Amino acid sequence: MILETGQGTVDLNKIKTLYEQGHRKWLLSLSGGCDSGIISYIAAKMIVDNNWQDTVELYAMTGDSDSKPFNIKFAKQIIKKHNQAKADAGK
Repeated sequence: MILETGQGTVDLNKIKTLYEQGHRKWLLSLSGGCDSGIISYIAAKMIVDNNWQDTVELYAMTGDSDSKPFNIKFAKQIIKKHNQAKADAGK
């Protein structure tokens, strides 16, 4: 799947390629905006759908700046939603 975002083009097919090449620690830049929220959701969903949760470590990074002092706040909200969805799926 290829997504056109405000930050550029993202080829989500490369996620599987990374896995096949042996990459098991993934870092997402999560601003808390819609683009990064959707991409992080899809990456997490691909991990679960492909049963990679025991082998892939998914990390999120973010940071605030003077021009965007809200990134950490919104990124935390996205991570909280991901964790809640994961907990709900395990019920």
